[in-house]
Amino acid sequence: ICDNAPQFKLITSELALCWVHEGRHYKKLEPTIPYHQRLHKQFLRSFWSFYHRLNAYRQQPNEGRSGSARTSI
Repeated sequence: ICDNAPQFKLITSELALCWVHEGRHYKKLEPTIPYHQRLHKQFLRSFWSFYHRLNAYRQQPNEGRSGSARTSI
């Protein structure tokens, strides 16, 4: 996992971005069709909501918020 710096691209064939760096690619999208604009907005809201929930769980893990308690994203 990295910040997409070019020097990391030659180290491995598989590379993942951290949440913040992954999210910025979606943020750059600018749909022109109103329906796609709504989908994009909903996706970003979901993406960052999930990110914040993961951070909250990381700081205070508990059984009610673990993967065994399925919740919709």
